[in-house]
Order: sequence, then structure tokens, then C-alpha cells
Amino acid sequence: MADAESETIQDQSEGEHHSNLAINYRGLFHLGNDPMVVLDAEGGLAASNRMAQELLGPKPGAVRSLIAEQFSPKADSVADEALSEFLRDVQEMGSARWQFRLPETNRVFGARLSYLPVELIEGGGFLWTAHEVTEWTHLEESRQELVNMLVHDLRVPLSNIQSSLDLVLTAWRERDVTLPMEQLLQIGQRSAQRMEHLISDILDSARLQAHERTLTVTPIDVATLVEEAVEIVTGSAQRRRQKLQVAVEPDLPPMEGDLELLRRVLVNLLGNAVKYTDEGGEITITATLNTTADDLSADEYAAKFQFSIHDTGPGIAPRVQERLFQLFYRGDSTKIKSTGIGLAFCKLAVEAHGGRIWVESTPGSGSTFRFTIPRPLPRHTPYYQEGG
Repeated sequence: MADAESETIQDQSEGEHHSNLAINYRGLFHLGNDPMVVLDAEGGLAASNRMAQELLGPKPGAVRSLIAEQFSPKADSVADEALSEFLRDVQEMGSARWQFRLPETNRVFGARLSYLPVELIEGGGFLWTAHEVTEWTHLEESRQELVNMLVHDLRVPLSNIQSSLDLVLTAWRERDVTLPMEQLLQIGQRSAQRMEHLISDILDSARLQAHERTLTVTPIDVATLVEEAVEIVTGSAQRRRQKLQVAVEPDLPPMEGDLELLRRVLVNLLGNAVKYTDEGGEITITATLNTTADDLSADEYAAKFQFSIHDTGPGIAPRVQERLFQLFYRGDSTKIKSTGIGLAFCKLAVEAHGGRIWVESTPGSGSTFRFTIPRPLPRHTPYYQEGG
């Protein structure tokens, strides 16, 4: 008798335990952060949690309509034969996955439809779950766009090099002296330099971000630095009939810094000015030594070399200025596409020197990019290394 009573008490305890579990699972279902919907065997709504109701609204057929749109775009009825066939396939396969986009919000979700056997729901049914992947999708789209842009930016100069070499080789074989050999070789050389420049920006941006690229610090003659940078972009400016003006403060003392990095910073900024300024426009580069901290009063380095590149281009909208120096940000120009690496590299290189870079621009009134390099360079940064 005692054993029977003990078994009865145990059965009641297990029943209460399972009942509590059911209540807990129901609570988890409704409090989940992802939309979840239970469908019956015919695809009708059996239950939905709070997130599904917020996402899809109160319409009973919302999930079924989403499935119909995904797998039967022309379906005008929830009883569409193709949809029913899909539900049968899910029952056989166990589950199916896909992505969908809500047009009114442009949010992207990954969806999964799983078959629920009769042991879990009377008559069988389906569990529809969704997880938002909007940010991941946008990142993936941006990554693919960036890859396409990089391939394009490398393929164009590579094609120019190939064409120049083919023409020179043909002329040499045929002893053709009428071909402008020097001009063809110059085209190939400029194209190779363009490829090398882009590759170096990509690699050094990653290395500077990871503090794996130290500065090779040497004394730099500012006038010579500016002259070398201007010389590199002069050909491009001349082809666009642009006027390049240089104003370097006389008798500047030597500047400390990594010559290669700072030259590329200037070339990037000047190259952008040439690219975004209309034909016949003007570009001015200035270099001075400021001995007051002006708006940087908290900065311990009061003396700074300041470089400014001003152009007469279309200017830059404020909302674009805020993100201009972010890696891979490409702005919203419809006429000129870029990889979004050059300005990010400039920022990383300047900040590695302990300086800062910024832009001053008003749409319709041109732009001025400025950056400063402190004098002397801070020795306590992870980038500093004495050069030879």
C-alpha cells in the first residue's frame, strides 16, 4: 500500500514538473528575441510570439503569405497549389531556409521553416522562425562592392601596362620606329605606379590599424616633400587643364617623420583634389609651421607643421564629411567611384605621427583638407622608430 502511495506521489510530482516545463517553454516562446510562428498542417496560424506580432502585424495569414511570395511569387491565394507542395516538401526534408526582405522597412531576415511531428502538435504542423540579418547583408553587399571596385581599380592599370608592352614588343619585332615608344613606356610606368600605390595603401592601412607598421623616422625637407608629391600628380592635373599652385613657407626647419608615408598622404590628397575638381579648376597646396596650439590647447606639442590642400571642386556635404576618413567609406558620388581606402590611410598615417587630419568644406565652394605633424614627434607611441 505504501508503495502504491509512493508511486502516486511520484507520478503527481512528475506531472507537475512537466506542467511547469510546459509553462516555462511557453514563456520562452513568447519572450524570445526572434519572431516565431507555429503553423498547423495546412499552413494556418496556430500561435505566434510577441516579436512575430510586432514584425508581421495581426494578419493571420502573414507568414503564409511571406512563404507564398518567396516560393510562388504569382500566388494570389493562400491555398496556392505550389505553396502546398512546398509544405509537403518541408515535411519530407524536415526544414527549409531562405531570406526575405520587408519592402516597407528594407529589413532583411533569414527564415527557417521546420516540420513539427504529431508528437509535438496535434495533426502535425510547422515552426517558422526568422532572424534579422540586415546589418550582415549590408556588410556583405559592401564587401562585394569593394571587391568589385578593387578588381576594377587594379584591372584598368594592368590592362594599360599589357597594352603598352604589346605595342612596344610589336614595334620592336617589326622594327617600327614610328611608334611613340617613350610615351607608351610612360603610360605603362604610370599604371604600374598606380597599382603599387593602391596595394601599398591597402596593406599599410591594415598594418597601421594593427600597430604592426612602425615609422621609419628621418629628417625631412618640407619643400622637397611637397615638390615630390606635386610632381607625381602634375601629369593628371595637366590632362584636366587644372592649375597647381604651391605655397611653402620659406626657411622651414626639417620635419621629423616617415618620408614614404607622408609623401603618400600628400599624393592621395592631391590626387583626390585633381579627381574631384572640374577641368580648368585650381588646386593649392600650402605648408607652414604653426607655433601655437590654437584649437588644440590641450596638446603638449604646440609647434606643428600644417599642410593644406584646397581645391575649387563641388564641395562635400556635412553628412559625408563625418564619415569621410572611415575605412572603405566611398561617399555618394555618382560620377566618381573609389575604394574608400585613400583617405582612411591618410588618417591612419597622420595619427601614427601624433598629428590629426580634417576637412573644411561647404557644398558649392570647394574643399580644404588639412593635416598637422607635431614638432618634435612624440616618442612614446607604438609607431615610433628611429630611421637611418
